[in-house]
Amino acid sequence: MSTLTSTRLRLRPMDETDETLFMELFCSDNIMANIGASFGEDRAKRAFTKTLKVSRTEGSDTKCWTILLQHEPQALGIISFSALGKSLGADIGIMLSRHAQGKLIADEAVVLLAQHGFNSMGLAHIRAEFMAGNLATKRITRKLRFTEPQPLADKEGWQQCFLYPRLAN
Repeated sequence: MSTLTSTRLRLRPMDETDETLFMELFCSDNIMANIGASFGEDRAKRAFTKTLKVSRTEGSDTKCWTILLQHEPQALGIISFSALGKSLGADIGIMLSRHAQGKLIADEAVVLLAQHGFNSMGLAHIRAEFMAGNLATKRITRKLRFTEPQPLADKEGWQQCFLYPRLAN
């Protein structure tokens, strides 16, 4: 996995130093409100260890990056591809700490990772799955020209949409 950069952001592969950030994100009722129930500390630690191991494994179906501003050490969130290899695409997920929300960081991080997915990983599509009430994700996917969200048949109240290389340009 490589570090990805834009003018403002740096996405580096997740490492051991990100455990505190991971715990902050997954143990927060507020941040997890549009994903599911927040984790307890033990569950979050186990999830971090597993996620880090899987993300580092060659050929794994999950890859995670930590989001930072260029030239600043404080991590702002995490972004990932999952379900790699199950199709010609990947699922994308992003979580930002509270102080990073509302600053268009998510938009820029999704664009950066999508470009990497299409141009370097050869993905045919990127899928976003989210709760219908998650207005922030809905705004980002519309702005970045994902397809119109459609209900998920097997997850009531959830939607999915896709981004294709021709739409990402």
